[in-house]
Amino acid sequence: MNAEHRPYRGGRVDPPPTDERPDPGRCLAHGCPLRGSIDPGSSGRFMCAAHAWVPADRWQAITHQLHEHRWMADHMRSLRADDMHTRWRAAADAFWREADPDMVPDPHEGRELYLYRLHLDLLYRIGARLLKPGPMVPQGHGRPKRPGSLAGLLPMVEETAA
Repeated sequence: MNAEHRPYRGGRVDPPPTDERPDPGRCLAHGCPLRGSIDPGSSGRFMCAAHAWVPADRWQAITHQLHEHRWMADHMRSLRADDMHTRWRAAADAFWREADPDMVPDPHEGRELYLYRLHLDLLYRIGARLLKPGPMVPQGHGRPKRPGSLAGLLPMVEETAA
């Protein structure tokens, strides 16, 4: 038996060494399944949005919760698929209607804004965000037709005062 495949604790065998290097695009937090896209300290070491803005002593708990909420990441991935371009709303509605009606897409929420809301909601569920996001509607939705004019703003002011 050579030294590289020597049994240790409990009779398990060390795995043979590989030439594979860690994925440089992976989040810096140990065990995180997400890609790193944020460099919070300009160090060249990237982290995912879930780990980037929380203290390092919470990284392990965040990583654990990410693994527990893999179902949500899988749902988001399925809604991003090319063949879901026209069916995403029905699929999201069916997925959330019974479990969490607040997560059903708003009628004015487009797919990209809805996916962003799901991303923020995932961060909320795992403890990396304090506030639960609401529906993401396009800017200007529900505003007067002539934004910037005083006459266009007056009906909105009256509605909010009532």
